[in-house]
Amino acid sequence: FLLLALSLPLYVYTTPFWQKSDESGQPINPDVVSKRFESIIPETGKQGRVTGASIHRRLILWQDALEGALSASPLLGLGSDHYELFFHQSAKRSDDPPIPRTLVRYVHNDYLQTLFENGLLGLFGFLGLWAFVLWRGLQSALACAQGGDHPGFSLRLGLLAAALVFLVTMFFEFPARMPATIVTGWSVLGLLLALSRQTSPEGKPLTVTLGPKVALTVGVVGLLLVPGGLWLAKNVFFADLYHQQGITAANTGKIDKSLRFHRESIARAPWQYRSRTWECFLLLEHLKRYPEAIRSAEQTLAVHPGCLDAHRYRISLLSKYLDRRPDALSAFAELEKAAPYHPVVEKERK
Repeated sequence: FLLLALSLPLYVYTTPFWQKSDESGQPINPDVVSKRFESIIPETGKQGRVTGASIHRRLILWQDALEGALSASPLLGLGSDHYELFFHQSAKRSDDPPIPRTLVRYVHNDYLQTLFENGLLGLFGFLGLWAFVLWRGLQSALACAQGGDHPGFSLRLGLLAAALVFLVTMFFEFPARMPATIVTGWSVLGLLLALSRQTSPEGKPLTVTLGPKVALTVGVVGLLLVPGGLWLAKNVFFADLYHQQGITAANTGKIDKSLRFHRESIARAPWQYRSRTWECFLLLEHLKRYPEAIRSAEQTLAVHPGCLDAHRYRISLLSKYLDRRPDALSAFAELEKAAPYHPVVEKERK
């Protein structure tokens, strides 16, 4: 597992060193196709702006996310990991001027993003879980202090402090959505819960008894999660690997090979949109296979309605190459619905 985890970044970062020229022996201009792909919607603004501007932009993101959550589906939310899908629909302030590139994945406030994606029920459930574990951990720490168990008290106090740091950071960043911090945060919660079950406020051991059917169900689900998780991890890993291979192949002028790599990535992670967008781009700009390109654009939008690149490809194909102007107008209406506040809408309108 560690070798697989290390091989992808090793492959990506060493690619420019072992492939300096194409098959004709001509030197490669690195990232030519990538830069053209990324220029479809140009970046606005400059990287490394002053901190004050960054803070202001973050506050604007919070306002848009809060208003969007409360106006769209306040009780149940818009779906887990769906913030970027609906970002442009709620970004009244954030899209003026537009956020650099096309998509924003995080609100930089995990509580607001949970409210946006999972609604009030999800937010209250999340807060209730942490509040219960923290309260039980505090009770357990006090019981250790009263019983003279100083190592146990110190351990619980340290875990409580770590949990509070994790929760406070969620106000300003997105640790609940980053792999490294997710592992840390939920490990702390699990340890606190396990230690708090050892003693009750009265000093008696706490036990939970499951019936035979419930225990069997929990055991079966646990057993299935292990191979299921490994299968999913394998597919995500190779999807990322093929995606990077596709970009490298495109940069070396091997368009057909790049298309094959991106389609391999799509087959392993069909819910991701990155290789789908590249597939549409290659079919439209390089291979001129317009019927396939329009199908690819529509499939990308079915997976990711907020992908502005796919919207623009679709409008361009319908209006310029397939001579389907009524369909192009309908496609523009869908773009306007997906990103009503983004300047790209006015550009496509013209």
